[in-house]
Amino acid sequence: KHETFGTKTMASEGTGGTWLLVLVPLLAVVIFLLVQNALAERERKRLAWPVARCHLSRPPSTRRLQRISHKVTGALKRAATELVSSGSEQGLSICVYFEGEEIASVCCGSYRSIAGSDRWKPVTPDTRFMGYSVSKGIAASVILAMVDAGLLSYDERVGKKWKAFDRCNEKKQITVQDALSHRSGLQWTSVTFLVRYILTACQCTKSAWKVGEAMIQDYCPDWEPGAKAVYHPLSWSWIAGGIARRASKHPEGCINSELRERVCKPLKIPVHEVRIGQVPSREDEDIARLEPKGLSHHRRNAPWWKVGIGVVESCIFRTIGNFGLFRRICLPSSNAVWTPKAVARIYGAVSNRGFVKDQNHMRSGVQATDAESKYSSADMLRFVSNDTIKILRQKLCAPTVPGGHGQGPATLGLGYSPWSDCRLHGDCTARIVGHNGMGGCCAFGEILGEQKVSGEVSPVRSPTGSLALCIGKSSYDPAAFVGLAGVS
Repeated sequence: KHETFGTKTMASEGTGGTWLLVLVPLLAVVIFLLVQNALAERERKRLAWPVARCHLSRPPSTRRLQRISHKVTGALKRAATELVSSGSEQGLSICVYFEGEEIASVCCGSYRSIAGSDRWKPVTPDTRFMGYSVSKGIAASVILAMVDAGLLSYDERVGKKWKAFDRCNEKKQITVQDALSHRSGLQWTSVTFLVRYILTACQCTKSAWKVGEAMIQDYCPDWEPGAKAVYHPLSWSWIAGGIARRASKHPEGCINSELRERVCKPLKIPVHEVRIGQVPSREDEDIARLEPKGLSHHRRNAPWWKVGIGVVESCIFRTIGNFGLFRRICLPSSNAVWTPKAVARIYGAVSNRGFVKDQNHMRSGVQATDAESKYSSADMLRFVSNDTIKILRQKLCAPTVPGGHGQGPATLGLGYSPWSDCRLHGDCTARIVGHNGMGGCCAFGEILGEQKVSGEVSPVRSPTGSLALCIGKSSYDPAAFVGLAGVS
């Protein structure tokens, strides 16, 4: 009995020692991270740059737009300064287009580079952000340009371009517009697939893309295609990317090839300012790291369990977004890296009949009218025709279908959010195109309706006509407080 008791005691002591060997290093790591974050936060507050700055490169062309620009810039500077000074936000960059011209560009706060440096730098118009599903709107604009070029039609079947897509009979009726508008029924990605995809991506990013496409090809719809719309958070990458690749003149490339040729080049956007993944490591220095929000800045009076979910979500998605491999792969649904001025220019063109005004070629103060015919071809940067914008608006006005999982009726979003509010104000024929992203970034534009005046078709006048906006921010807002893919 004595020997047995002694053996148990020794075993218990051994178990306790093992736990200590695990817990002590873990506790040391936690303390180190807390101290490191506290020092970084102290440095951020010292170099907060809390006063918003205007970075408008050139004043608008007309005195009317200059007055509007002055008011909008002042309002944005006050709001951004208040948010950063209170600690609610850390780094903000906002760009606004109106009637095809940039009327506001405001930056405030600071950021740390995603490359790993703990040095805080002031946010500038060249600071790039990663806003998760804001990427969907960028990819949708690329496909819009491909439709304009005649490479694709929203009404045609996906299987016409992508032969291997029709591996089951239920998928033969899926059209491009259904696939882009979250109506295909190809919603979920299994854990087994994600593990396989990540392991393949660690070895070769091109092979990982093929793994994603193969998953979509073998997937049978979860519901009758076109009957309802349920958000496809990740599988949308290979649905939209696969369609674009089959229709592209660069079939071996990613959607980035079409982005460069059909969007960036005609709009004079530098290539590095908007990429859908495939970001070279040398460009990491100007990308803002996703930062946590303090518990004191979460939604007040929220139950403790909701705060806990928000903190866990923030940790997970900040880690993913700041991970190097995530930026190297191509995910049209989730991992675009962009500057707000570049994305605002894209939406500025979509909301302004397909073009923006090249302010570098226009004289400031000229009393130009709003008619497109008054601008020469040298003054316009166009990436799609007005006829294609009309097609887009017609699709947005099509009858809605039920939304699943508590989501409301959905329009034919064509890659833009099908659940966006269809108007900004009152009873107007305008329609919103855009997409928010998890964490709080957002981008959208307003497409005006048309009316007949004296036998001629002209855009409907509205208080916010042809408005486009993009907000980039570095602090991550959990969806538990701002809604799925929402902005606070």
